[in-house]
Amino acid sequence: MATEFVVLGSGTAVPTPERGAAGYLLNTCKSSSMLDCGPGSTRKLPLVGRELIDVDRVLISHFHTDHVCDLSAFIFG
Repeated sequence: MATEFVVLGSGTAVPTPERGAAGYLLNTCKSSSMLDCGPGSTRKLPLVGRELIDVDRVLISHFHTDHVCDLSAFIFG
């Protein structure tokens, strides 16, 4: 598998059907990392062929709600 960068949300505090809060997935042949996990990010994972269990780490750029709201889903999922 080649390295893949998936935009789950492009960083808006007010989600729309076309655009959600910050959430990005970086897939390599060895791991899958999520950068930020704003609201709706975990819901979009299955839409791109991934599940919570597939994500090896979550990296947070800063602690605004629109970047960390779905973090509890990773902790308890």
